[in-house]
Amino acid sequence: MELTKKCPNCGKKVLANAKKCKHCNEWFNTCSFCAEKIENNLKICPHCKEVLVKKERHGFITFWLWFGVICTVNATIVLIILIWLTDVLEQVPGLVWLTDVLEQVPGLDQFILLINICCMLGYMALLNWEKIGFWAVAIGQSIIASSTIFYETNLYGETGLFGWLILTLFCFIPNAGILYAILQLKRNAVSCWENLE
Repeated sequence: MELTKKCPNCGKKVLANAKKCKHCNEWFNTCSFCAEKIENNLKICPHCKEVLVKKERHGFITFWLWFGVICTVNATIVLIILIWLTDVLEQVPGLVWLTDVLEQVPGLDQFILLINICCMLGYMALLNWEKIGFWAVAIGQSIIASSTIFYETNLYGETGLFGWLILTLFCFIPNAGILYAILQLKRNAVSCWENLE
């Protein structure tokens, strides 16, 4: 036996999950969870706080976010190994440049490790539909990119902290722009950006 409900307009029985009355053609504006009256096109019921519209993202965005999580996890593991094995790396001829960079700027490896963890958490937040993840990834990637460029080219001695901040700003603009453009891909006519909270 199928569950039924009464149409609030004409009083005739219709299926419980019906969106429109088959007798009077009235659309039902009720929450499917708590059955309270709601306005059209709401994403969240104001009474029971349940999500009325299932969020979906484009397949490429899902792939890209998981790829970002995997890359940041791998980079975090490598940085932890670098921090623990600095003494061993000094004895490897091909990696002397790396230990020289780490010695030139004390705390650089721990700083980049911290920023990398922030990027990883940002990707995970984006997977959970949280807009704060966008800012964590965009800012974190910009800091990592600018730090890499800055110290690889030995600009620190010439321009100092101010030069690094300017470079970070110039790295942020394309990073945030590319990330924002990717999040504009649509699934069922709704972009991922619109679904972020």
